[in-house]
Amino acid sequence: MIAASAVFARVGLFAAVVAGSGTCEDDASTAAPPCGEEGCPADLRCVARACVGDRGPVYPITLRVLPTDATLAPVELANLRFADTAVFDLPAAVTLNAVVPVSGQVLGPDDRSQPVRRLVVEPVGGVSAQPLVVQGEFSPINPTLFAFSLTPFWPTIAEPADTAQLLNPQPVKYRVRATLRDLPPWEDELDWAPTDRQVVVRVPSTEDMPGVQGEVRINDLPVRGVRVTALDPLTGREISSESYTDEAGAFAVRLWPTGAAQSVELAFAAADASRPLFSHRTPVTTPASGLGAPLRVDLPDSLPSVRTTVRVGQLQGDARLPLAGVDVQLRRMTDAGEHRVRGRTDAAGQLSALIFPGDYVIDLAPSVATALRLSRLQQPLGAELTDLTARPRTAVSGAVVDADARPVDNARIQATLLEARYADESLARPDDPTPYRVFETRTDAAGQFLLSLDPGRHRLLITPDEASGLPPFIELLEFQGDQPRTDLAIALPPAAVVSGALVDAEGAPVGSAYVEVW
Repeated sequence: MIAASAVFARVGLFAAVVAGSGTCEDDASTAAPPCGEEGCPADLRCVARACVGDRGPVYPITLRVLPTDATLAPVELANLRFADTAVFDLPAAVTLNAVVPVSGQVLGPDDRSQPVRRLVVEPVGGVSAQPLVVQGEFSPINPTLFAFSLTPFWPTIAEPADTAQLLNPQPVKYRVRATLRDLPPWEDELDWAPTDRQVVVRVPSTEDMPGVQGEVRINDLPVRGVRVTALDPLTGREISSESYTDEAGAFAVRLWPTGAAQSVELAFAAADASRPLFSHRTPVTTPASGLGAPLRVDLPDSLPSVRTTVRVGQLQGDARLPLAGVDVQLRRMTDAGEHRVRGRTDAAGQLSALIFPGDYVIDLAPSVATALRLSRLQQPLGAELTDLTARPRTAVSGAVVDADARPVDNARIQATLLEARYADESLARPDDPTPYRVFETRTDAAGQFLLSLDPGRHRLLITPDEASGLPPFIELLEFQGDQPRTDLAIALPPAAVVSGALVDAEGAPVGSAYVEVW
């Protein structure tokens, strides 16, 4: 995704471009040179202050308009395709409709209000990578009532996409997701038309709801306070009510009826802070209705718990300095599932935690404000103090040039970590979430830059200065180990341009809208 908020913007041929309102001709009266101090590279022309080639992207793009005016609704333009040119003019002004304030409540089949903890609506058919989710706000007087503002229409180009077609407003369809108290989550199409100001979300009957009941024991003793939910085994989403075991270790979770037995995964998580937290999952099949026979779930607790302390530092010459603010995660497999502990080091670089003694996989995530990398190691932990050392990131240098190999000055280089690499490759897990780590720098007058990065796979977003006429560009970078990278050469391609105008329902121009491209 590339985004911009200017009247015109430009992107490399790999991506797309943004437009607001105006014309595609150069304006010689502007203070900043329209296409850089030295003009465009050879064989490129200056259009809309961008150095444009002779072709655009070969795949369809989607424009999303996010107005800064809260009374106007966001829109998406889907299936835009460049023809035999790198300049795409929208065939008509894009109308941003006013948002529609909607209120409503959640009712059961007996027309009784259902208490709701959270309610969101999501447009059907929007850009799935980042859906435009709208969260409802609940009345402080009656928490069963909610309100939100919805987009009535998507101005969109229908299939088959054609630059000669007009932009046709299409009513937006929404799905609603409700997190209910003492009931499973509910998801359904929202029964709403753009003329409606009130809606009702109806949940099914709670009669004959299938579910699972049972008891949780450790060393043949009932365990109180274990959180139990049922998960969809394919998506991992919670699809049941939640239950906490009582003094007898008993629990019961309910699911919405489907008319048939379901395969689910029961998830158990200890919530007692006085003992190490564990998680445990077991597959079960629910009956078509009712709770079925009670289950007995035994969670072994054969290992004693101890308090351990890890101390994280960094080496500077012959000295070892403590590191504060390092996110630490400890993981160990037990008979009851994976035991996980998270925390952050204090001013002395220490983290104290209650654990089951044994071998742990330890993740260290220093702040991006330091020059230290993500690290993963495996070693035994017990009651004694354990010293851990954070290692420096790897230096990566390179240069950014235009199509004529001229250096690009003052371009912003933004590196986003997509997948981390560790010194011990055997510790990598396919389901590892990647920490959000972004590093930035700018090129100098010679187009050169220097970054300090974690080993792994990164997305480099190169954004030249606005006056250069050059497009943003994305380059993927992957490396492992401590060897510095000094050979990264990035040549920016020609730009492609999308231009158009934004107006409100009265036809008045809309300024300061944020437009992004997918």
